[in-house]
Amino acid sequence: MSGYELKNSGIEWLGDIPTHWRDVKLKKLIKLIPSNVDKRTEDDEAPVLLCNYVDVYYNDEIDNSINFMEATANDNELKKFQLKEGDVVITKDSEDPNDIAVPAFIKQTQENLLCGYHLSILRKNDVRIDSKYLFWALKDASIISQLHREANGITRWAISTKHVKNSIIPLPPLTEQKAIADYLDKACQKIDRIIELKEKQVEGIEKFYKSRLLEIITGNDQEDVELANSDNHVIGEVPENWKIVRLKHVLSKINSGVTPSGGATSYVDEGIPLLRSQNIKFEKLHLKNVVHIPLEVHHKMSNSKLEYGDVLLNITGASLGRCNYFKEEFQANVNQHVCILRPRFPILTEYLYYVLMSEIGQAQIFSGFKGSGREGLNFEAVKNFKIPLPDIETQNIIIKRLNSLSKRIQDQKSLIRKQCDNLKSYRKSLIHECVTGKKKVYEESSNTGRAVAV
Repeated sequence: MSGYELKNSGIEWLGDIPTHWRDVKLKKLIKLIPSNVDKRTEDDEAPVLLCNYVDVYYNDEIDNSINFMEATANDNELKKFQLKEGDVVITKDSEDPNDIAVPAFIKQTQENLLCGYHLSILRKNDVRIDSKYLFWALKDASIISQLHREANGITRWAISTKHVKNSIIPLPPLTEQKAIADYLDKACQKIDRIIELKEKQVEGIEKFYKSRLLEIITGNDQEDVELANSDNHVIGEVPENWKIVRLKHVLSKINSGVTPSGGATSYVDEGIPLLRSQNIKFEKLHLKNVVHIPLEVHHKMSNSKLEYGDVLLNITGASLGRCNYFKEEFQANVNQHVCILRPRFPILTEYLYYVLMSEIGQAQIFSGFKGSGREGLNFEAVKNFKIPLPDIETQNIIIKRLNSLSKRIQDQKSLIRKQCDNLKSYRKSLIHECVTGKKKVYEESSNTGRAVAV
């Protein structure tokens, strides 16, 4: 086949496909098996391993290198939900509708490896479909958008069995399916390796930055300076003319906000910005998704009104320890997950910020963390953090050096992340072009009649 023509599929999201391809509903090609195996362990059931949501969400292929969860299952579940090599597994519910129908290919399995509760098995029952091609077809954003549109829910989204079965995929001849799957296996593997290398570059840059930050913030990078033991294992040695102080001695305020009465229902389209933990990032304050409260609510929350120069620290949840500072010209407030640290002489805002984001601050933040949920840091723990404190002139020098270093680091990371984003976009478009036939990846050899890579 030296070339082929495209035809209008008649399906808006699919567009043109090769004239010799078909569009077929999944129910004609696969058996759909939604799982109901939970994570509980019962004494009267057999021990099993569970392939769970996160295993599928973070892996294109499932094999025995994954550390599967241990659970138990009854005899019926053992027979019905045992995974087989060549199965495709998809997520059937999620907190985000766009995370519905994320697929993974079962490359390798083992005895008593079952499909977990939030997943469904797609097992081919028709010779016209290649399982690996099916996996790649379900990786295509346009194809899987069918299920995103049909997902329903409020706090958790799910897709019905009916909608999965009625989903349409483009279906080339089997030989061509195998060629497409083989091409995408190799091409995406190369792209993924490059992305992985670039992500390791970012990790290396961040490791270097943390090391330099600690050296500068403790004066250990200075030549011809006498160092003295700080008697603190985290701080280590500092110049002998520096002080070691507790935070409470250089703060005029330490306090967090509260949840406004009525919670999210009290938010308004225009009003006073209320900064939450998701707005506090190390690199900068992220104000794009900031919520607002009425002016009268802001005045009632007078104890957590922000002032120019306040340092903000997340004290609960997964973002514990993230910090930045407020140097905006508008009024703002914070909720209970953000702690206000108001510096006073003899400490500068940006110097305190750099200390808190350094190993010195982070180590004390996590050692003072109480509880595994929302309890977080208490104010007494924060007040007693120990930090190195040079004079104001030295703090200004350190701030200028770290501002310059931080900009260089962020520029390098931004460049690499942009490259990664471009690679991911290319990977996404490559999958679409291949599984919809807009990119031809094989042709039949005139000598053998077999499919060969283009």
